[in-house]
Amino acid sequence: MADLGIDAAALRYSGGGVQASADGISQRLSAFQAELASFGQPWGNDDLGSLIGMAYETVLEVAMDCITENLGGLAEDGAGLVGMADSYDAVEQENVAGSQYFDGRLG
Repeated sequence: MADLGIDAAALRYSGGGVQASADGISQRLSAFQAELASFGQPWGNDDLGSLIGMAYETVLEVAMDCITENLGGLAEDGAGLVGMADSYDAVEQENVAGSQYFDGRLG
């Protein structure tokens, strides 16, 4: 069986990068939403405009919910990578301490 090597520092760095990407996209999304809101309701308030407005707002809400949920998942994945790196480091420290303990007992 091939050796398994984990670079916890690289894993932690990558997790931070994933989290930073999610944060950056979230900021851009907020700016995009503000820009959309600045246009007001250009479809008007007649019967057709009201229908267009309802359709637009429904689609926008679903899209924003989907994007926001995915960004939350992306941030959680990044945090999970950081947590995984921490776990690998903790296990490695326990293994080293255990080996040193047995080395000391064996002489």
